[in-house]
Amino acid sequence: MNGALEALFKATVAVAMLGLSVIVVVVSWQVFSRYVAGTSASWAPEVAQLAFVWTAIFAIAAGVREGRHMVVDAFSSVKSRGLHVILDTVAAIAVVGVSGVLAWYGYDSLSISFRRVFPALGIETGWMFLAVPVGFALCMVFGIENWARSVFSRDGANTKSEVQLILEETADVNDGEVR
Repeated sequence: MNGALEALFKATVAVAMLGLSVIVVVVSWQVFSRYVAGTSASWAPEVAQLAFVWTAIFAIAAGVREGRHMVVDAFSSVKSRGLHVILDTVAAIAVVGVSGVLAWYGYDSLSISFRRVFPALGIETGWMFLAVPVGFALCMVFGIENWARSVFSRDGANTKSEVQLILEETADVNDGEVR
């Protein structure tokens, strides 16, 4: 199960990184074409918008998997195992609950969004809005995973993912600030 969740996380991060790369290339192309070539690509803003939505929502899901939300940061100094379990449970209920509502309403709005079309691209806007139910379903899965790791692990702490370990190795942390 851990291997499948790690693979899902890596795919989520890959989609977010791909989206960010698309944004950089497309916006750079738009600036070049407008100010150097004197023309404007009508498709560029729509592609950048599409990539931005997928990038942002998948980055949120990756952040949930990494435990990078304010509840975790605000209560990271709690030493009591029992209080830690209670706080992690409340945080998981909030994250999973809000993500569930957003996933449901995102899914519910897909029928409308697939009836509209990006004018320059000629594709349905539903392909952009599909990121909402998919991304927040991922948030639910990762939120439940974090809660289960926190509550059922032997030492009571979340096991760290590869990304967290890399960040800790490369960052100089001083009084909670990364420098």
